Amino acid sequence: MYETRAFIHEWEMKCWKCKRWTPVLYALRPPNQHKEENFDPSWIGNYEVNPDRDTAMGEALASKYGWYKLGLSKTIGEEVYASWCVLCNVLQGNWYVWKEWIHITNDPSKIPEITEYIDYETDFNPDEYGDGDEDISWSGNAPWRK
Repeated sequence: MYETRAFIHEWEMKCWKCKRWTPVLYALRPPNQHKEENFDPSWIGNYEVNPDRDTAMGEALASKYGWYKLGLSKTIGEEVYASWCVLCNVLQGNWYVWKEWIHITNDPSKIPEITEYIDYETDFNPDEYGDGDEDISWSGNAPWRK
C-alpha cells in the first residue's frame, strides 16, 4: 500500500434520463506511484489512472461525494464507481462523463485549473497493470474495452 493523490474535476451535465443538471466528476492521477503535489495537464490521455482502474480511488471519492457511489452499470453488467443524478438517482455512465471530460480538455488552452484533490491509500500499481498485449483504455467503460 502506498499513499497517492487523485485530482478531481467536478462540473454539471444534463442527466441522460431526467434531462436536469446534475454534478459529475472525473478524477485521475498519473500512471505512477508518486503522490504528486500539483495537477499536470500532460497526464490527460496519457493512460492516466481513474476509478475504473483503481477501485481504492473510487472508494475515497464515494466517501467525499454523496452522489458518487458504487452501483451496477447495466451497460457493462458490472459494479462501477460513478456519478449518480442527484434528482432521479440514475447512474451517469462513466464513458459519457469521460467523453465530456475529453471534450472539455480537448483544447489545451481551455483545460481548467484543477486544484481539488483527494489523498488515499492504494495497492494499485499502474506498472503492473496488464501484460502489455492488451488495450489499457483511459476508461474501463470505453466501448473498446475487452
